[in-house]
Amino acid sequence: MVAGIVEATPVYGVRIDHADVAGEELERTGAAVGLVSFSEKEGEVLGKDDFSTIPPFSGMRVCNVDIRGGTPQITYEGSPGFSRKRDTFVEIPLFYMRRTLNGSVEEREITSEPKEGFEPAPMFVERGKVLPKVYIGVYETSVVDGKAASVSGKDPEVERTLAGFRALYHQKGPGFSAMDVRTVMSLQHLYLIRFEDKNSQKRIGGGWTGFHQPYGKESIPLNAGVSDRLVANPSGYFRTHYFVGQRMGVVRKDIKGHPMVDRVTLLGIEANKPETGKVTLVFDKAVSLDPEKTLFGGAPQLTGWSDGLTHDTGRTRFQNGAPGLCSVRLFYIENLWGNVWHQLDGMVIRGAEGAVSSDSRRYNDSGAGYAPLGQPFLLQPDLGIPGDEFGFIASLGVDPVFPWFAAPDAVKGAAGGKSGYGDFYYQKENAYPCMMVHGGGFDHYDRAGLFCMRNWMGVGSSWYLNGSRMQYKPPGDLEQESKE
Repeated sequence: MVAGIVEATPVYGVRIDHADVAGEELERTGAAVGLVSFSEKEGEVLGKDDFSTIPPFSGMRVCNVDIRGGTPQITYEGSPGFSRKRDTFVEIPLFYMRRTLNGSVEEREITSEPKEGFEPAPMFVERGKVLPKVYIGVYETSVVDGKAASVSGKDPEVERTLAGFRALYHQKGPGFSAMDVRTVMSLQHLYLIRFEDKNSQKRIGGGWTGFHQPYGKESIPLNAGVSDRLVANPSGYFRTHYFVGQRMGVVRKDIKGHPMVDRVTLLGIEANKPETGKVTLVFDKAVSLDPEKTLFGGAPQLTGWSDGLTHDTGRTRFQNGAPGLCSVRLFYIENLWGNVWHQLDGMVIRGAEGAVSSDSRRYNDSGAGYAPLGQPFLLQPDLGIPGDEFGFIASLGVDPVFPWFAAPDAVKGAAGGKSGYGDFYYQKENAYPCMMVHGGGFDHYDRAGLFCMRNWMGVGSSWYLNGSRMQYKPPGDLEQESKE
């Protein structure tokens, strides 16, 4: 027996056959055989979930993280003083993982204690030290009083560069950073083992993915001036994909980049007003409308839609019965896919070559000090739009240097996109440094999901579909580790 190794610790796993690209359900292995897991659909009776008592899932806890005098103060949900109007995170305890590929068969496994052949999940490794806990923002990052926040009831921050988000997090103090590629791929590993299914949208929910961007005939306002009422030409899509209570965006098409200059809440939909064939939308505030300069349409939805869920994973009800009009939750984290694309830190990509860092203090736009991945990215001959013959993930490769790293090593045609992982992959040859944006935004429909990635956006770019999520790694844990 190796010193420090707990041989009796259960190992939970799944087996994935890369040759079965259309298959969604996986084969449980080890102590996971025979176990079942449950994801909540709003309003239904809770089902059986064997994993609710298994680490690390059993140790995940929603909490507030407040920094007072440089020291983190943790207030758990259910304790006096807890509020989702203060920075809200999910505390995830350390777990160990192993990922291997033999022929076409991939094995993914987890255990809660050190074990031969297993490594700490990468989200817990900083500067070569292993952290006992990591805190992930429950909500997409918003900006409140000029500071980054993970709170309920706010607009997710968009149109800010990754460096801009990084600065916001550094402003909060040591230990705060953007959710990075190491965290996302650790969460993907947990998802596959717990839910035994590759297709996160089918298994959990579509997410906020069923809105269109503010373009097209119906997006042009027919009235001008400052008003809380907008007259438009409706369409069949409009009638099924818009609902009272949603957030909508106003875009300036005469400004470079077409920024989203305002967001409003839809309070009413009045058909055949002011005349037959038109529709009047009633907003919660007046906005400036100009048929020549402004468009309206989809926008990120407010944080907090999933607050009413009682299980750690699930979805809210479908608005208008549409699978792409709901909020999703995974391990208490809201909207890991849908709503906004998350700009992931800690990795820089140039064409087929990528490099990663395990020191969130030194994340940067150039990739300086990063370690090269062992497996090149799979390049596409163009942007891989849905109508093309490729683009949906068929299988995820196992990097020979960083086995936890999972980028597609094969893609498939659009006709099979809804099977297997069901998530889209974008990659092309670029000489300039690019970032990975993850999950899919509010217009991404069934191309989105936990494994969806877009790897050709410049690190310095910004967009009204791109946001971020905060994470916190207590610096005191690193200091304690270094003294031991």
